[in-house]
Amino acid sequence: KKEMDTKTSELRHLVDVTNSLVTEINRISDKNTQIKSRTDSLALVAPNSEGRDLRTLENDVSSKVDDKDSQMNTISKLNKEMSKLNNDISRLSNQASTADQLAKEKEAKYAKEQEASKRKTELQETLSKCSEVGKKL
Repeated sequence: KKEMDTKTSELRHLVDVTNSLVTEINRISDKNTQIKSRTDSLALVAPNSEGRDLRTLENDVSSKVDDKDSQMNTISKLNKEMSKLNNDISRLSNQASTADQLAKEKEAKYAKEQEASKRKTELQETLSKCSEVGKKL
């Protein structure tokens, strides 16, 4: 009888251990199902993730953000350079316009002086002719 009680006690212990193992197996199975469900959900939410884990995706996104920031800084520098060049072009265009205006004014003045010189010569010739006619009379 003692041997039977020992065997019964061992069997009960084994049944308890087995029940405990079944409980743990069920818990592990539930966790595995949750993981699969979340992985499938992630695949639906982020179909381009190609099975990468969240940390890898975060690192990739962080890298892309850094690249974007670098590109934005480059764009900003180029925009500043373009603005400077545009200002230089505007300044040089104004200088060219002013120089052109001065050249036109000088041309007009020269033409006027030439006309005056021509007129003076004509008047001198006329005066000279009048003077000769006056001497003959």
